[in-house]
Amino acid sequence: MSRSKTAIARRLRARGTEAEQRAWLILRNRRCLGLKIRRQVVIGGFVVDFYCSELRLVIELDGGIHADPEQRRYDRARDAVLRRLGEMVIRIPNERVSRRVLEGAILEVRGKR
Repeated sequence: MSRSKTAIARRLRARGTEAEQRAWLILRNRRCLGLKIRRQVVIGGFVVDFYCSELRLVIELDGGIHADPEQRRYDRARDAVLRRLGEMVIRIPNERVSRRVLEGAILEVRGKR
């Protein structure tokens, strides 16, 4: 892991979006289904929003920028790289962040693993 990616992840942890802060209150300290979930983790050269190593699950929160066609292409390519590394990627729109949505998505993934 490069020092610059680690520094970027550290900065992102310090100033998360409102949706990331809401999600972190739900996901931290094994509060969500007893799973250890970390935030702003470097995987395959990318900084992902949240990561559960037990499930090899990446959780990405998508704000308005992700509707941009160029950003969507980048997101698809990035997700493909992460899947080739054996990770499962789920994307949740910022406005849908809630305990029910996060737990539902994780339970669905857990059933597939």
